[in-house]
Amino acid sequence: MAEPPITYYADPDAIREELDYEDMIALSGMFRRWAIYESGFTPEQRTGMIAWSSDLERIAAWVGKGWRATDPPERPLLRFIARLERDASGVINLQHAKRWLGIA
Repeated sequence: MAEPPITYYADPDAIREELDYEDMIALSGMFRRWAIYESGFTPEQRTGMIAWSSDLERIAAWVGKGWRATDPPERPLLRFIARLERDASGVINLQHAKRWLGIA
């Protein structure tokens, strides 16, 4: 595999171990959507979410379509959120996510 991509926030190796390709793409879209459409964020928070979205897209391109996580954690919070994003209505309520993360 090629060298990991340069990212702003996400650790490419950790993300590669935890998430499948489809999960990375789902989370990237979720962060981008929150940055653009959700009210109540500061410009700095929006910039951070766009950076996370970009990081996840870069890592997904690096691992390639069909990638399966090599070492998913026992309590995969990111995978859980990604699966909600992929499988449910396609939208995660931001307030619900804040409660799940303990920041509400």
